[in-house]
Amino acid sequence: MAHEAPLMATGAVDVVHGAHPLTALIVRAMKLPAPGAQPVMLHVAMASASPAATMAWTRRIGSTSLDTRQYARQGRLVERSGPGTVEFVLRVDDGALLYEPAGCRFLGVPLPCPLAPRVRARVAPAVVGWRVEVVVEWRGHLICRYGGAMQPVRSTS
Repeated sequence: MAHEAPLMATGAVDVVHGAHPLTALIVRAMKLPAPGAQPVMLHVAMASASPAATMAWTRRIGSTSLDTRQYARQGRLVERSGPGTVEFVLRVDDGALLYEPAGCRFLGVPLPCPLAPRVRARVAPAVVGWRVEVVVEWRGHLICRYGGAMQPVRSTS
């Protein structure tokens, strides 16, 4: 599925931004995609210069590129991008993998809930590939939401 390395996938998502005055700043800081229909390219690989269980995720959504590292720590999935990390508790509901917010850090320091963005995601199987939905909120306000279909790129080798 969507969480096994190596993986290459393509797809498309519809991106919506919220109306909060700080939305543009948070979108830039978190490297979130521009609004509208956006093509997606995804590459997931084991990170060569990291601990054995670290995966390197390279996403291109429209003109936005986001490179992250994902690994497990204390029963949580940690996704690191630059100086920031977002932590998730994973659970399965009706066949879908849910990423539920469990914490956020900046420069390794936990951010208090009122300051931290909340990121939720849902990945569900589809007839071909999977559907993904991601929601980023800050202080109860929508910052960015995107969702759409992804499918693996079959290797020709």
